[in-house]
Amino acid sequence: MSTAPVIDASCLRNRKAQTFTVVGFAKNGDTNDIASVIPVTAGSGAPDHNAFVAGEIYIRTDGTAAAGTLLYAATNTSGTWAPIVNLSSFAPTVISLTDNTATALDFTEGANSYLKFTTTNSAEKVTISKALALLLGIDLSGAASNISIIDNNAAALDIKEGSTSYIKCVTTNSSESVTLGKPLLLNGGIAPGGVFSSTEQTANGSPQNIAHGLGTTPSFVTVYVTDSGATGIYTLVPGAHDATNIVFNGTAGIKYRVQALK
Repeated sequence: MSTAPVIDASCLRNRKAQTFTVVGFAKNGDTNDIASVIPVTAGSGAPDHNAFVAGEIYIRTDGTAAAGTLLYAATNTSGTWAPIVNLSSFAPTVISLTDNTATALDFTEGANSYLKFTTTNSAEKVTISKALALLLGIDLSGAASNISIIDNNAAALDIKEGSTSYIKCVTTNSSESVTLGKPLLLNGGIAPGGVFSSTEQTANGSPQNIAHGLGTTPSFVTVYVTDSGATGIYTLVPGAHDATNIVFNGTAGIKYRVQALK
């Protein structure tokens, strides 16, 4: 068991409540559990061995080759030592958090959380609750990364300049889409097999299947009328496109062409 120095804790008195703050210290490298550490009690008398009262805190440094670089703390309820901060060169560089805890560390202003660390097993995350200003951009080059967006939302992700939308991701169930609010410039072109243009089609008043050969449901389909018929009055309605066919139902007699992107 280590020999802890005795501190007159009366100097740490809470004057309003007339209570004492009790602090215990252990020498470098003492890894004994809390029951073996001599706490410092109020007043200047001999330390009270193993007399644990509410408010006691025990602090020690490590005894490794880098002795004094880690600060450990334990309370009378924890029973074991836990590292709390790295003090290498007197400048904190590592903060160790409690494992499997919903709020292992929370930076707050009043009741407002700004940055919260969750260490719950299999659900670890960092929650940022305020706007994040990124002055130097985002670097994702270290590893493959995913960006997950909310499900069933009309504007799950919207990339904007002011109120002008450039790219909007819609995750509304059965109506998922990506909307481009500005022209798309494909400087590298479109990969072979990634675009389909149909021959001229003649509508017959029923849904028509037009095989596209893309091998997957097209991400983008457009249609334009080449002959609107004798009256110039017509309808041309898209159906449920799939990995094999593009589907349109138009007024009988009109002619049209379709284009699609993989």
